Amino acid sequence: MKIKKSAHAAYRVQYHIVWLTRFKRKILVEGVKSYLRIKILEVHKYYPDWELIVIGFGADHVQVSVEFPAKYSGSYVVETIKKNTSRELKKKFKFLKKVYWDDLPPKKWTQRRDGFSIKTISKSGGVQWRGTKKRRSDLTG
Repeated sequence: MKIKKSAHAAYRVQYHIVWLTRFKRKILVEGVKSYLRIKILEVHKYYPDWELIVIGFGADHVQVSVEFPAKYSGSYVVETIKKNTSRELKKKFKFLKKVYWDDLPPKKWTQRRDGFSIKTISKSGGVQWRGTKKRRSDLTG
């Protein structure tokens, strides 16, 4: 990873993002995965300063390693990817309408506040937790 520069900042932060399908349904079969990979990579057209490094899938989750400038929050990046891919998956794969029959408005990803996990990746390649810090008084009661 090299240091990237924007108008008022220099940064070198890589994030590992994981999110689940709605109700942890195992909808990410081979055809869906390949189409979803294409749609995630299309995000780079609209956000050229986001660098998608690795994209991985399980049957019920998506993992992405991405670098983006500090002007974007992690939740904005996840929201943008989830919103655009959900819409495109609904158009392309009609079987999802049957799987998510109660889906108004249509959502294919978890919508709760904790519907994704974001972590920074250190220089050594390990993943380090990037979460909310609690004060000692919060932990003791």
